[in-house]
Amino acid sequence: MTIWNSHAGIGLEKVGMKTLLFLSDLSNGYEEEDKVIGRYLGLFYDVVYSDIYSCEALEDKADIVLVRNTWPWSSNQIGAEEIDRYRSAKTALRKRLTTKNIYTYNANNGRGDMQGKQHILDLQAANYPVIPSITRTEDLHRLPRAERYRIKPMNGFSAWLQGSYAPDALPALMPDHFIIQPHISFRQEISVYYVDSMVFCVAACPDKGKVDMHIIDDVDNRYIAFAEQFRKWNTLSHGLQRIDFIETQHGELLLMEIEDDAPYYSLIYYNNDMKKKFFSMLHHSLEENSKQRIAA
Repeated sequence: MTIWNSHAGIGLEKVGMKTLLFLSDLSNGYEEEDKVIGRYLGLFYDVVYSDIYSCEALEDKADIVLVRNTWPWSSNQIGAEEIDRYRSAKTALRKRLTTKNIYTYNANNGRGDMQGKQHILDLQAANYPVIPSITRTEDLHRLPRAERYRIKPMNGFSAWLQGSYAPDALPALMPDHFIIQPHISFRQEISVYYVDSMVFCVAACPDKGKVDMHIIDDVDNRYIAFAEQFRKWNTLSHGLQRIDFIETQHGELLLMEIEDDAPYYSLIYYNNDMKKKFFSMLHHSLEENSKQRIAA
């Protein structure tokens, strides 16, 4: 159980601050970003941290529920029982927040990765430019031929259970509830980061690990245009989302995913000016969407 208050010992009636319930897992390997965000928001809100297993009693007391990196450690050594426990808790959380009409950030109405990898299949069926994907090994002939194929859980998190395999190894895996994609040679992976409908920044890196990630200062307009079609397709009314895609060796752009379920924003790579810009946009978004709820 992880619960603590950013203004411990200070009565809320004295400071007049809204209460922000910050849902995270502060031991899953991604906690540093959430701690940075929480420290900043603590300047404007009474921030109470909790995990998703312990938060039900706190929800009704919160003015805002900010759902961030709540998943457990992403190691493939995590057992099925813990995964099922997490999924059940996350599903119950969303249902409660929606039923109680609690102001939640991100909103619970996204149809990107918030709904799992199904959004990739839906976009493919609608002829959007995505990395070709299937769910059955017997349909492998429908994909471009490749030396290796990547499998991803339909409802995973972080890199949990993702793997790369030769085609003859796939049938033995029987990857039910996975999508299968060919390995495609690419120049770079590009990510367009949004706060609501506003572009925060565009970043690129030559590998999925984002080890050499850099902010693009002079952004190619086609990157924004490419990402915009997917942002508009998504139904996320407010919050943070990241559109990830690759640029192939031939210059073709193909969607990897729409990350709208507590997207990691790689804050550790930003300079102070970029961090200030992000925090300013986030605070503005939290307040403006709160005003719109009240007005409605």
